[in-house]
Amino acid sequence: GEGSLDQFNADESVVKGVELILNSTILTGTQSKLKLPLTYSYTLTDAKFQSDFISEVEIFGEVNKGDQIPYIPQNQLNLTAALENTVYQVSLSARFTDEFRTQAGTGSIPEEYRIGSSFIMDFAARYFYTPRITFFANIMNIMDTEYEVARTPAGLRPGSPLLFNAGIGFSF
Repeated sequence: GEGSLDQFNADESVVKGVELILNSTILTGTQSKLKLPLTYSYTLTDAKFQSDFISEVEIFGEVNKGDQIPYIPQNQLNLTAALENTVYQVSLSARFTDEFRTQAGTGSIPEEYRIGSSFIMDFAARYFYTPRITFFANIMNIMDTEYEVARTPAGLRPGSPLLFNAGIGFSF
């Protein structure tokens, strides 16, 4: 984009929340030496302005005390399950992002200032050829879900479509 890189002050605000991350590994100690690590994370965020002001910055506009800060979803959830051993690792992950507003405000979000919630799944695989060489492949957004991520600058921005990448990693 061609943003101005100008800094701006959003006046007083309070951002508070809680995050929970749980990690567990099952299948440890099996004869196959397979592991099944599971990761769950949840974030709850409450982000509000604490003063009234008028801004020329598009995402703020006329702000009233108690308005929600734009581009901060209230709920985010991530789940990952992997199957791994010393030779390979495959994983499937899913992430949910709650709807959020693209301009300061309260209450229900008008359609022109709303980014809808999304649920995206990704797949990753790694093959450890040697301790220094790893082959990898990733499929992002495996369900090819259409979703929005932003409205600025210059209008609605889509999220990434189905994407495949692969490569070789070398450690030295």
